[in-house]
Amino acid sequence: MFAKSELALAGCAPDRASSRRFAVPSLRSALWIARPGAQPACFHFQKLDTLINQHQQKYGKLNNIKKAMLEKMFPKQGETIPEIRFKGFSGEWVERSWSDTVDISTNMVDPRNCQYGELFHVGPGNIESFTGRFYNNILKVKSSNLISGKFHFNKGDIIYGKINPQLAKYVIAPFEGLASADAYVLNTKNGVVQNYLFAILHTEDFYKYTVSVSSRTGMPKINRDELNIYSYMAPSESEQTQIGNYFQKLDALINQHQQQITKLINIKQACLSKMFV
Repeated sequence: MFAKSELALAGCAPDRASSRRFAVPSLRSALWIARPGAQPACFHFQKLDTLINQHQQKYGKLNNIKKAMLEKMFPKQGETIPEIRFKGFSGEWVERSWSDTVDISTNMVDPRNCQYGELFHVGPGNIESFTGRFYNNILKVKSSNLISGKFHFNKGDIIYGKINPQLAKYVIAPFEGLASADAYVLNTKNGVVQNYLFAILHTEDFYKYTVSVSSRTGMPKINRDELNIYSYMAPSESEQTQIGNYFQKLDALINQHQQQITKLINIKQACLSKMFV
């Protein structure tokens, strides 16, 4: 069972992430309070700075919780039971091989075919390191001047950057699209749940493995054969689902705080630009 005190550090548990709401002023209201004759500008900037600091603290605590849970919710090397589990689950985990549980897509298509023009094209350069999130720089296939073959993927597929694995680029696709040849499209099989595999990609064990095998070449890259010999521990499918959902909710909450930090900083900068011309 999870340690409630650890989750309390974040101010709320991940299973309540979807109902969280943050009181962030709009740009219009921020500019209104900075109008001539209003309270001193320093007063309002102090409030903005306080909000930014609060979100930064929550963001930091949530990331620390995620790091700790990634260590405690998976068995340590040589062990078959994790330190922390959801209530109601017991028994030993079993070792699963990548080759037996993960399908690496070979469905490469010609991006010049008009049927793909409205889809998005993504590659490692569109994915943030270590976060499982996209940057806001994704273009449609028709706007990307693509020539060489790309991997077709569907919503829910995992996209994993095979170039420079030390950058840890992976994401669950929220839409259908085409992926760069510098990425793998992954789907689980044979009793492994998709969001559990995504959690595995975040673990230190997987990260260390990919970095160690890719560093043997001039351009760090992990190939299919190297992935296929990787193995990891897994519980029952129902427990896998609980674990995967937990980390997805935690990531969503971390992302919410990051978005609010960015929004508040943009509001502050806009107010400063309006006040000092």
